[in-house]
Amino acid sequence: MRGFVVAIFALGAVFAAPQERDGKGFSVFNVVKFDNAECTTTDNKAGTCYSGAECTAKGGVASGNCASGFGVCCLFATSTCGASSNENNTYFSQPSTLPLSCSLEICPCNSNIKQIRLDFETFTLDGPDTTAALPVPAVAADGAGGDTFTYTDGTQAWTSHPNTHGQCNSDYFTIGSSGTSPPVICGENAGQHMYVETDGVNCVTMTFNMASPIAQQWSVKVAQIEEGMIWEAPKGCLQYFTGTSGSFSSFNLANNVHLANQDYNICMRREAGYCSISYLATTFQVSAVDFKNNFGSGTGKCNSINLFPGDPAAPSEQLQLGNDWIAILEGEDTVGVDTYDRFCGQQLHANDQDAVPTSVTSSSIPFRVGVFFDDSEAAGTKAELGADDTSAIGDADRGDVGFDIGYTQNLCA
Repeated sequence: MRGFVVAIFALGAVFAAPQERDGKGFSVFNVVKFDNAECTTTDNKAGTCYSGAECTAKGGVASGNCASGFGVCCLFATSTCGASSNENNTYFSQPSTLPLSCSLEICPCNSNIKQIRLDFETFTLDGPDTTAALPVPAVAADGAGGDTFTYTDGTQAWTSHPNTHGQCNSDYFTIGSSGTSPPVICGENAGQHMYVETDGVNCVTMTFNMASPIAQQWSVKVAQIEEGMIWEAPKGCLQYFTGTSGSFSSFNLANNVHLANQDYNICMRREAGYCSISYLATTFQVSAVDFKNNFGSGTGKCNSINLFPGDPAAPSEQLQLGNDWIAILEGEDTVGVDTYDRFCGQQLHANDQDAVPTSVTSSSIPFRVGVFFDDSEAAGTKAELGADDTSAIGDADRGDVGFDIGYTQNLCA
């Protein structure tokens, strides 16, 4: 009679595979051992290789084979709000009936887990507030909560005004961290990802909050990353990209409004033999600042202080503030004469001659781009350069759209 014996170990599984009896009547077995490695399910998702019994016991679903047929590719997926998972490659999606809040607790599968990567395969929530208007300059500034600038002739103009433009006040997504807290996001973010730091012991919780649950959707792949693995991101990086070229974008770019309260780093792994990296924007609308004033090193341009209006006769038309920016350390143009650290406005470039986007190159190691969007848009719903109050969300003259930037690493000389 044929049979088999299964022994389960912490790091894998061992199977005793039967062979024909030899001439003396004894059974001869080959021992097959396999690790609980990542595998691909029949519907092309990431699973974990377990024995069939292990997969069932852990609450997974067998979806294809692995380990030369001795194991099953076990898929872990849930749409249950309030569920908990300690399995690598868990998929979390929205339930059929949406509540006001839906969360998944993520617990490290072992003490060596230092990061959790979230890949948003689908992510559709209500977008940020776009209704916060900048008051008419004739209104008393202090009464509306803003600041004023007084010209020598006594004329006053707005220099800043707190508002909720770009804030996720309706729907929002949050997740805890043992390190730097990831920013709150909302809107449309399919294809984006986040790295979340963990201490390998304590669980973290990601939560989707909805003001009016109607048609919100999400599907998030949750991967656990052990310390020292090749896809571990440098500490302090919210996003991490590999390869000599690629692209990255701001959250909610698909809806043409970048989010407020964003302070994080986008990192690119420096590949072997490459010494610098060049960035070229296909979309760059970050603050309504003209092209001669949209780069600098933290003093007066692309800074948290305001760039004052220049025409006392029409202060509302000249309002220019660079309170949002991206940071590229030692960024320079193709000439390479001067370097700058901050970039804002409606062109990504590093000189005051080109009124169009040009390549910005940096040799600063590690390769990293910082994102800083403050808690309110400098010009409210207009958020644009000029006086056209009819400018629609996403128009070319607005400064609240966000960015889509391609990068290419350059070989060492």
